[in-house]
Order: sequence, then C-alpha cells, then structure tokens
Amino acid sequence: MKRVFPLIAALVICAVNIFPDPGSRVDVDWQNGIIGLSVVHRVDDFSPEERSRLRRETFSNLGERFISAAGDLRISSSLSLEEWISRNPRRISDLLDALTKIEPVSSSFSREFGELTFTFRLALFPDLAAVFLDHSRGYTPPPGLFHAPSANYTGVLIYAQDTYPVFGEEGDSNLVPVLFPRIWDTEMNIVFEPEMMDRETLLERGPVGYFRSLSSVELEDRVGPSPLRIVARGLFGIAPSDPVIPRSDALSLLNSPRAGEILQQGKIAFVIGD
Repeated sequence: MKRVFPLIAALVICAVNIFPDPGSRVDVDWQNGIIGLSVVHRVDDFSPEERSRLRRETFSNLGERFISAAGDLRISSSLSLEEWISRNPRRISDLLDALTKIEPVSSSFSREFGELTFTFRLALFPDLAAVFLDHSRGYTPPPGLFHAPSANYTGVLIYAQDTYPVFGEEGDSNLVPVLFPRIWDTEMNIVFEPEMMDRETLLERGPVGYFRSLSSVELEDRVGPSPLRIVARGLFGIAPSDPVIPRSDALSLLNSPRAGEILQQGKIAFVIGD
C-alpha cells in the first residue's frame, strides 16, 4: 500500500504538467464562491449512443480533468494548485476525494460547431478549501499597541478596484483573488490572516468576501451596517492578492472593541475590479 500514494501522485502531476486537457476549462465566480468546470468534446457522430459514451467518459475522470484545467488556481499569494500538488504528493488523494463533490449543472450540444459540452460546479468553501487547511483552532489577534481613533465597527470593507503598486516589485497590478488572502499594513505587519479563524468558521464563510460593487446586496451581510472603510495603498505577494492598508487604518481596526470578532469571524470584504 505504501507505493499507492506515490503512484497516484505521479499520475496526477503528469496529467497537470505534461498532458493538459484542452477540452476542459475552469472559471471562478469569486463573489459567489463557486468554481465551474466545462468539458467540451468535439464530435462527428451525433447519435444518442455516442453522447451517452462521452457522458460516461466525462463523469469517470472528473477529478483528473479538474486538476488538469485548474493548475493556475491561486490558493494563496505564494501558491497555486499546481505548486501545491508538487509539494504535497501524499495529499492528492484528499484532493481527489474533495473533487467527488463536483455537481453536474448542464449539458449542451451544438451541431453547428460539432461540440458536446458538460458543465459542473464545486463550492470553494467548504468543499475545495478544506483540502488545504492544516489548522483547527484560530488565534486571537494581538490588540493595537498604539492608540488610534477607533469606533465600534461591525466589519472591514477594503476598496481595491484600481491598479496599485506591488510592494517589493516594480509596476502596478490589480488585486488577484485567492482562496486564502492576507491583509498587511504599510509597515508590513500582518493585520489579518486566515489562520486567525477557527477551521469550522473559515470553511463556512471563507476568510473574506469578494464583491464587484458597493451595491451588492450581500455586502452588509458580510461586514454589517457600520464597517471600517479603507482604501488599499498597495498589494503584496507573488500573485498580488493581499491588500496593503495604511498603518493608521490598521490601528483603528485593532483598537476597535470588536476587532477580535471581526478578524476571527472573517467579517471582511474586498471590493475589487473586473
């Protein structure tokens, strides 16, 4: 049995790096926390029997197709799915188990283009994200060591819709959504990281909510009626996913009576661009 896991790892890594599946693609809806998989077959035989055969073929290896198509999915600012697989070969079976929760959405057939398309969906939280978590209990963020004006905020709302300088790099970038972002201040202190949250809470709601507009009806559900509103000063990370906020705003948050609740329950929203 000890040889089974290395064999599985080798096959999956091979599928990701050497045999990419051009007929499969993934699209992530970060606001709704859904990743979609589309599997497209080119067909010349339009018979019901051929469609049934392709359906069976598609459903028989959904996990491998997902992995092949989703290698660029960002887990954090420093780690993609492909890199995680390379570093954690013994946990690939956990990933494949999670991918059994992929749900079929629809199938469509186009005689004009000779294509048969199957679409599927998977929840980022809890279904996919659970694979990558290594902690069970969160920790209490330290209080602000310096006084700063504050209030009884109900959450944190960070505007990051534009391009921003990337700390430690040349040039500007848009914020790149990831599963597990952090928040830094301009002195490069960590203000928030997902490890502050208990595993159960983190899997239930995710560390932050991504929104495209301030008019999103779910925004108040995430951060409450009186959030601390912050404009990002920059971004950080190999994939620039982590907003950098002014030190004064970080202290205002950490001195808030609800700071621990806000951070440990992920009452945080990023308003990002398209």
